[in-house]
Amino acid sequence: MNRLIRHTLICWLLIPLAVAQSPNAARKPLTIEAIFAPGGITGRPPETIRWTPDHTKFSYIQRDDSGEHGELWLVDAAAGQKTLLVNA
Repeated sequence: MNRLIRHTLICWLLIPLAVAQSPNAARKPLTIEAIFAPGGITGRPPETIRWTPDHTKFSYIQRDDSGEHGELWLVDAAAGQKTLLVNA
């Protein structure tokens, strides 16, 4: 169980880093207003994080900056593999 938690935390730390390094990432100037705006410089945090009954996977909702549209993701905690379940 301890190993599962460690892997989950590593995934949560590395995924934003990988996205920030992608060449398609929108480059906005870093300003004081952007840092202290709702969502800050990291965007909206995931919502409704829930583990599956067998504790091998977890799901969460990731909304866009406006909060109007969301995606339901399922993550295999051991493999670190994300699967998009619903895009609404």
